[in-house]
Parts: sequence; C-alpha cells; structure tokens
Amino acid sequence: MVKNFNETLGRWDPLLVAFFDPRSQSFQELRRPIEDAAHALASRNEGRLGRFAAVDVTQHSFLSRLEAPELQTAWQQPESGESATESFRFGRPRFYPLIILLYSQGQRKEYQGVVKAKDILAFLRRAKEPVSLLQNRSELRRLQRRLPGPLAIGCENVTSFQAAAQTLRGEMTFATGSKDLCSDLSETNPPVLYLRGERVKELTSDQDLVHWLRLQRPQVLQEITPDNSWTFLERPSPLVIYLADGKGTAAQGEVLFASIEERLETKYYQLAWADCKEFGDQFEVTDCPAILVIDPDTDEKLAHLSLTDLERPKRKAKSKASTAERLYAWLQKTTAESRKRMDKESLAKASAAPAQGEIGWTEDWMRQVHKALEQRNMSAEDEGYELRDAKGQILDFKAMSGNDLPKDRFPVRLQFHTEVAEEADASGFWEDWALDLDDLSAAFASFHARLQHMVVLRESFQEAYGMAMDFSSIEKVQQLHPEMRLLASSTSDVAEVLRNATRRQELWTAMERRLRFVQGLERDRGRLLRSLKQGSKSLRRLFVSLHAAASGARTAQRGPAEPLEVPRVSAADLSLQDFIENYAKKGLPVIITGLNVSSDWTQLSYFRERCGHVPARLVRKAQSRTWGRLVPAGKMSLAEFVDTFNTTRRNWYLHDWSLPNNCPDVFGPAPFREFTVPKYFAGDYFQRAAFEGYQHTWPSLFIGSNETESALHIDSGNTNFMLHLLSGRKEWRFYARKDLINLYQSPTGSHFHFDVFRPDYDKFPLAGNAEQYRGIQEAGETIVIPAGNPHGVRNLEHIHGISMNYVDASNLELCLLQKIWQDDAESVELYTDGSIRFGLTKDQQALSFGQWKSQDWTSKTLDLFEAYGCHAATKSTSQAPVWGSNLFRSDSDSDPAGSTASDREPSFRAEVRARSSAPGVEIACVPKACNAGDSVSVTKGAFQSTITLSAGLAHTQTFITTCQSADEALRGELRLTCHYGTLQPDTSNCEIYCLPSRPGQAVLGGQLFSVAPPQEVLDGAGYFFPCADLYTGFAGQVQASCNGGALAPDVSSCSGLPCEAGNSSSVTLYDVTQTLTLSQDLGHDAFVSSDCASVNSDYSGTLKLRCFADAVSADTSGCTCQAQACSTAPCPATDTFFVELSGIQENRALGTQLASLQETTLSCESVVPGHDGSMTVLCSGGVLQANTASCAPRGCSSKTPSATAVVGGVVKEITASQETWCTETTSSPATAPAWLRATTALST
Repeated sequence: MVKNFNETLGRWDPLLVAFFDPRSQSFQELRRPIEDAAHALASRNEGRLGRFAAVDVTQHSFLSRLEAPELQTAWQQPESGESATESFRFGRPRFYPLIILLYSQGQRKEYQGVVKAKDILAFLRRAKEPVSLLQNRSELRRLQRRLPGPLAIGCENVTSFQAAAQTLRGEMTFATGSKDLCSDLSETNPPVLYLRGERVKELTSDQDLVHWLRLQRPQVLQEITPDNSWTFLERPSPLVIYLADGKGTAAQGEVLFASIEERLETKYYQLAWADCKEFGDQFEVTDCPAILVIDPDTDEKLAHLSLTDLERPKRKAKSKASTAERLYAWLQKTTAESRKRMDKESLAKASAAPAQGEIGWTEDWMRQVHKALEQRNMSAEDEGYELRDAKGQILDFKAMSGNDLPKDRFPVRLQFHTEVAEEADASGFWEDWALDLDDLSAAFASFHARLQHMVVLRESFQEAYGMAMDFSSIEKVQQLHPEMRLLASSTSDVAEVLRNATRRQELWTAMERRLRFVQGLERDRGRLLRSLKQGSKSLRRLFVSLHAAASGARTAQRGPAEPLEVPRVSAADLSLQDFIENYAKKGLPVIITGLNVSSDWTQLSYFRERCGHVPARLVRKAQSRTWGRLVPAGKMSLAEFVDTFNTTRRNWYLHDWSLPNNCPDVFGPAPFREFTVPKYFAGDYFQRAAFEGYQHTWPSLFIGSNETESALHIDSGNTNFMLHLLSGRKEWRFYARKDLINLYQSPTGSHFHFDVFRPDYDKFPLAGNAEQYRGIQEAGETIVIPAGNPHGVRNLEHIHGISMNYVDASNLELCLLQKIWQDDAESVELYTDGSIRFGLTKDQQALSFGQWKSQDWTSKTLDLFEAYGCHAATKSTSQAPVWGSNLFRSDSDSDPAGSTASDREPSFRAEVRARSSAPGVEIACVPKACNAGDSVSVTKGAFQSTITLSAGLAHTQTFITTCQSADEALRGELRLTCHYGTLQPDTSNCEIYCLPSRPGQAVLGGQLFSVAPPQEVLDGAGYFFPCADLYTGFAGQVQASCNGGALAPDVSSCSGLPCEAGNSSSVTLYDVTQTLTLSQDLGHDAFVSSDCASVNSDYSGTLKLRCFADAVSADTSGCTCQAQACSTAPCPATDTFFVELSGIQENRALGTQLASLQETTLSCESVVPGHDGSMTVLCSGGVLQANTASCAPRGCSSKTPSATAVVGGVVKEITASQETWCTETTSSPATAPAWLRATTALST
C-alpha cells in the first residue's frame, strides 16, 4: 500500500481506508461488515460514493504512524475477573485498535460510527452532500427524505458554520436556510438550527459550534457497539444504555426515553442502545431488557435497572408516576455524583491558573520576574536562566529598563538551566553511592542500578586487568531479599532465554512477580529497607576495593598511551558480514566512506524549508551530572535555530532530534524515497517489532557550531549508533566496554566524572590505563559506534548530520539484557515470544526509507547470523476477496491461484520454442519492453501532460527526467518505469509551484489587480505583502497562497485608511475656489455634507466631501446656481463629475468645456466598463451633473471576449456558450479540459 498510497488517494474521492492489525480482535470481528461495505461501494448503485482500501499496519508501520498514530498503542486485554489496572501479564492477549479514515477533498477525518454497511453508506452520502441553500419547507422535507438523520441549518453567513460543516461532514447533513425558512422554523432568528425529524434545537449562546453540534443527539438512542464504544467512553458524561433483549429492537427504548429526553441535558447524559448479548455479560446484566448506567471515568457500571422492575416496581409509589417519570427519577439519583463531579471539573478548568513559569501582563510584571530569580538566589545579571515571550523569542531582561514590552507578547515564560559546579577532585564519584531511603520505590530502583553497575564493572575489571578478585558479595547481596536478585546477569543468560523455552517461561514468571512486588513495595517496607541498607553498603565496599585493586595494578606511566586511530574503510570494500564480524561484534568503531544517504539533505536549507516551523528543544554543555553533560538550553523553531546557531547561539546544540516524530516531511511523500538506509543498518530489529517504542525514532538530526560537544557517554538501551556527517568536521574519542572500570562512571550509569576532552589524570588516574581511539570524521563519512562503547564528540566546524540507533545480530543480547534490567516486560515479551525472526541477509542492499519501513521480514531469506530460529514466527495469511481484489491483501502477496501469465498481465508475451531433444513445448515468458516513441499521460494535481520516450526501456528499467518536462510549474524528479511494456509514471517526488509568469487576480477598492509572486512559491506555502502595494491608501496585509499551482491573493484583511481631521479638498463653484477641511476624522468610503453656499453664496444645495482610501474628494453635483451671475457660468474641461454604477464609483474629468446649460452624451461603457446605454452630462451654473438612468450592466454572449481562467495553475480561455444576464453564471464544459471539475463562471 505504501507504493501506491498517494496514487490511490488521487484516484478515488472519497476513499475510506481501514488501518488494521491482523492480530486485532476488532479486525476479526469487523472484517466482514467492512467487506460488505466495500462490496456495496463497488456496486453500480453506490459506486459514486467512493471506495474502500486497507493497510496492514504491521507491514506498513511508518505510513500507518503518519496517517493513524493512535494505532501505535496496543494494550493488554484483561481476562475475565481481572482489573484493567492489574500489572502486565506475559502471554495475555493484547488489544490492537482498528481505525477507519475518510480521505476526501484533500482532508482526512476518522470514521467513528457503527461499522455496518448501512451506517457507512449513510455516512458517505452525508459527506458527499454539498452545503446547499434551502428556500422553504418543501425543499427541506425533500432533503430530509433523501438523507434521513441529523441536519444543521445555518441561518446567518457565519464562517464558523462553514468550518463546522467541514469538520463534521458525514456525521450530519449541513445546509443554509433562506431568511423565510429560518423564520418559519424559529421565531428567535438564531444563527444555527439543529433538526432531527420535526424537532428543532437552536444555538442560543456564544459557544463553540462544533462542540454544540456534537452534544446534540442524532436520534433518541444511538447504537453502541464494541467497535464504537470508545467514542462514548472518552466523553465525561455518564453513559445510559438501553439493553435490548433480542426479541425487540431499539424502538422500545426510543419510546421509553422519548418523553424524558428533553429533560436529560446533553452535557450530562449520553443515550444509547445496544444488544444485550454484546454488553450484558461484561456488566453482569442478565435480566434484559434493562437500562445500564456506566461511569466513563472508570468504565465501570454505576447501576442497572430491568424494564420489568421499572414498569412494575416492588414498592408502590404514593403518586401515580408514569414509567418514564420513574426512569427519570432513577437516572437523576444514579448520576447525581457524576454530575456534581463534572460541574466541579468544569469550574476548576475555567479558573485554572496559568502554567508554571508563565507571567502574565501586569504593571509590575518585571518585579515578578526579579522575585522568581531571587527565589533561586539569582539576579538578572546571571546566565542560568532564560526569559521568552509568547512567541518564543528570547528577551534580554537584564537590558530592559522599563515596562515597555507590548501586551501582545505576554505571557512571558521564565526557564532555568540546571547545572552543578565542577568538582575539585573525584570525591563526587564516591558520593554517588548515597542511597535515599525516604522514597522506598526510588531506593529499590537505585539499588538495582548499582547492582547492575557492579556486574558490568566485574566483567570490565576481569577483562582489563585479568587479576583475581573476590566478587562473592555480588551474589550475597542478592540473597538478602527474594526481589533483590537480578533476573539475568549476562548476555549468556539472555541467549539461553532465547534458545530455551523453559528458561524463557521462568524469566516471564519472575518478571511478573517482580512487577507485582514493585506495585506493593510498602507491604514489605521493614524487611526491604534493612536489606537495601545492608546490600548497598556491601556493594560500596566492593566498589572501593575494586578501584583500589585497579590503582595498584596501574603502570608507573603517568597519562595515557598514544591514542589509536579509528579504522577508515571504503564501503566498496566492506561487506555486511565483514562489518558485523570485524567491527560491530568486536566493539570496534569504524568510519565508512563512500555512503550516500540523500543528495538533498546535504543542504541545511532543505531541513529549514520543511521543518522550519517545528519547535525544537536545544541543549548545551554544562558542568552537570547529566548524560553527556548536556542540559536544556531552550526551545524555539528550527528555522530560528538554523539562522542563529553559528552566530548568537554558538553553544546551543540540536541533539538527536527525531525526524520521523518531528518532521516526517523530509522523507517525501509515500513511498518515502528521500532518505536511503545503508545496507549495514537495513536489518535493524526495531523495524521487525510492531509497536516497539523505538521503531520510529530515527533517523535524527544534529546541528551545532564549532563550539558544541557531548562529553563522555554511552548510548541508551545498549544500541548501536551510526552518524552520517552531512557537513563540517567532528572529532570522536572512544573507549571499549572493557575499560569502563577506568573511566569513573557514576553507578547510576548516565554520567562520567572523567572529562575526555579536558583530561586530568591526577584527579582520575585510572583513565590513563584506558585504551583510547580517536577519529576525525569528514563530511560525507559515516561513523559507527558499537553498543556499550563510552565515547565523546566535539564539533571542529559547524556541522549537521543524521544519526540512527539500531539493534541487530551484533548487540541483540546486550540490548535485551538492558530491557530485562529495566523491567520492560512488554519489550521482553516482544523479543522473546517468537514473533520476530532474528538474522540478516548476506546480499542485503541499501533501502529507501519507505522500503525499510515496509519490509516483510517474515518471508525474507535470513542466511547471515540467523539465531534462535526454533521460535521463528510464520506470517498470518487471512485474505478475502473484495470487489474483484483482496481488500486485506498485502503488497507482497502472490497472485490468486489459477491465474495465468496472460491473466495477470495483458502485455506479457509468450515465446514458444520447440525442443527436438524433448517431447512437448516449452513456454518461455519474456517481459515486454517499452519502445522509443511510446508515450504516457502524466498527472500531478491538476496538471496533465504527455511524455514521450526518446529511447527504449527494458522491463523494470527506469528513465529519470525532470518534473518540469511535464509542466513548467513542477519541480523535482519524474520517474518513468517500464512495466511489461507499459510506462508507469511516478510523480511522488514532483512538487507544484506557483510561478511569476502565472499571476493571480485580486479585486480591491473596486479595481482588478494582477498579482505575480516575486519568486517561485511551493504549493501550500505563501507570503505576505502590504495592501498599499496594490492600492495606495489601504492598510493591512495581502496573504498570497499557492493553491494547486494557482496564486490566490486574499485581500480580506485589507481596509481603506480613514481621512484624518485636517485633510482638505479644493472646491470650485464658478469663479470662487475654497479649500474645505475636515473638522473630524472621516471613515473610509464615508462622506460629510456641507452647504454649497459656504463655497459660493450664489449657490444653494449640498455638496459632499467623500473619503476613499485616505483621499478626500468633492462631489458638487448637488449644487444649484441661484443668482444671475453664475447662471451663465461655463464648465471648464478640467471640471469633474461624479457617477456610481453597480457599486463602482467614478470621479471623471469631462475633458471638454461646456457652456452653461449645454449637455453632452457619453457611453456608459466609456465611464464605467461593463455597462450598456448612454448618459448625459449637463453643465448647470458651472456645475457638471450626470444622468445615468439609461445605463445598465451588460450580460454575456458568445461574442463576449473570453475570460482567462487559472485553475490548478493552468491557464484556459473560457467563452460563454449562451446568452446570460449580468451576474448570472454559466458553465463551460465544452471548452474546459477533462480534469477541470470546477465550474468556471462568466460574470460582469
């Protein structure tokens, strides 16, 4: 499915996709109804509604994680009689969710309804229905008959209604109502109405529309089934279920609840019905039909009442209450505590305090910051804190002198860095043995960490020094208490668990017992405390003795021997087997040259463009007792850090930033080809373990300046580590695991007291005995650090690189030992229950990221380091045909039995050759090639083109060209692959851009403007520019977005500037000119009136001073001459007249002089284009007056000049096919291309 995921999405709209796990109980139960729905959608009657597809999440885990992240969670299903909170049990069935997503119109939403064919089809019908306008009740009834179910009607043009229609599409039908219809349905004129049959509910308060609509009940009782029960249980309100006994249906419950439904507030009650067979046993209800009340907080039953007891109560009530009244009273009593809790939580949420560390705006906010610093014994001058505004920008607090920070930058957040002073000697190394016995749980965990550390040091000491040493105390302390024992002590123990079923079962039993013990530590507090104290003292004595013995064996030489060089090997000369045997298994680091993980990733701008908006947590080096001596530095967008890491933030470090988790866009669209996993790491066992916590953590990104470093550390989980350096240079310093005894590691395991880059052999003399490796890594090289190797690294230049942690045949046992020590029962079960095949492939090749994430390891030939094969799992095969193919069939499944070569592929050709040496005929099938001159249609979004081969291709051979060869608006790499004589285009790496040569259009201030992007803009991206760049006098920003290759300027935030008091305009009436000045501010597109006599006393009437986009103009057409002197006044050619047609205002100069009472005729078109008729302009007493009564807006006809339509970035000339009135629309299918599914409107 990864291979054709985007292609399938582009082919079908809408498309339902079931993301399923073959192990899922939900999948087994719902498979048949899903197949029924798929069959129905494939039928002729329902085919227009869409199609169904399926994705096996165990094989396509990364695609599933991106599309349906909830599927990454699997939990154990408690057995009958067990509590849901009971500790982990090995072998207990797990619950794997199944999720159905709807893809339509470029959006995705989860289907949360009942999984039955009729419900799915009803959902798709509603999702397909456009938001139409209903004029009257007759149209309303027709819509309700066609699409029964809930209906939301918008009575006002509110943006939130359209947004709600998009969010809830499919769950209910949406329509807009005319003013008459809304008035007919409600007298209060609410903005939104909700209809269920004849029942009408009104949105009466200013609340979130989506939340309000979801609170409404689509029917009196909704059906609840095991597959959709979670949608009810995740809400806070009690769930009331009518349990039908199988003889009746939900109808009986509907009648029972109908009369009290209005009184059961939707915020307090969820009403549903279910089959008693599905829920009765689970909640111990045997007397169905019955009413069951469940508390969603605990998923437990509050109470239940049988219908028999409800209708015939044992104790007769004094009043003659009806059955419904008794039901209402019982529900109110049963849910009283739950409703009180909900009210309390709602009140607490409303009055919640701001987040810790946040300071809102007040007059003394700076004083609050100083006070917070004083509580940490700090001042504004110190370096151990950081103050950020609401946008994440760092504030220079010590330089601020007043409360001059704008309110829109609040709240500010104060963050502190944690670090300790550098130790003067190695005393801190011995202090690490202190055990805090106040917290029993922490003390128990800390003791086990020290015990594990001593086991590792025992192995290290014996290998490094080869001296006899009494380690019996390690065994003795484990005998002090049954739960102080290690469940495994070495990799040999782990190997035995993997080989021996009896040993495996013993480990599982011991881990279950350990988990139960940890949950109830306090029950054995006295005995455990005594044992922990005694055991900790014994281990510390051994620790001191061990280091004393090592010091005594130390050579007389001060300081270390000359460091060894890290081997450097070309990938061309290094096989996978040699790599594992000679480096990984031996714990020897190596630098591999000649590997390429991605051509685009070498540029840091690639990550900035795709991940720039994503927040990133940064670290910095400090004198702290933390892993690698790294402490939090702050959080900001990746773009901000990329721009400043080599200038103002040179000591900040982006360290191990997960790309799959934070920015999966860097891998490109499915099938994810932008990153290549070298063959040495392609066999990662993490990728074979569905729902393994680390499966989708790597690769990760490192960015740092030449002032950043990581102190000595060991990678967590005993994983192997690789880093491919994309730019810059790094220096690495390594030690082998056997030298841990010499490196002063804290017994907690995370911190080394010895500083590998500033070594002090007087403080830490044993470090001089350790054998050190050093290596300088150049850009383009890959370094590999085997599991358990202590190492430090510093950047010699500004760098960025890609890393991976992984597990394979070289470190499986070491990694699994760590998981046993961490009591990670789920991972231990996953790696020991036989569901994962261990081993590698000799001819393993590099894999694209998508291939790596979708490998079917169950069918692979593992001929290298295959181990523990007796437990190898076999792949489950459970496919059923759906609409001519297998809905739940994986990409790698074989063709159906009985198909022939010609059945499978029509372009397969057979060559028949007769063999004289043997009877009969041999059929030799040869894949058909693609010839020069063959062409293929290439489609990307709305772009369509034909590409012709210039040279032939063999079967499976690929020709690579630029996407620009298909259309100039496309960028990237276009692949044409020959498949049995047919060219198959792959446009997954093509990206759409808006080009400067294809401008968009915007209307502002009644004028049409052409907007061309200043440079190429990626589809989905955009930019801002001032409205004044289009029309002087308008404020705000135009947001220009690239949508499918078409630039779409949004001028909705543009507003005309007002005219300030003091602005003036010169007004001339005959021989008098006056300057009129505004006495107060005048809004855009507004006017003030003034007496014409104020300019010239010979005139009467009113003149208007108009403000439009910060410019004042005068309209004197309302002035009339009242004196003999002006009655004969001419109108000079420079005089202007004012007209307004179809909302368009024009102030035009006539251009020719008119004598008094002389008039001229002008075409309406010449003044305001798009209008027919003529207007007269009369000169009356020196004032021009226009008569536009004969002007009318023009319609369109076949003679009308064509309009340019830009759809999906493609330009088409559209003409009207018939005569239309002004503002009437007509579609133009004849001239529109086949892919143009929109209607192009021609209007004036």
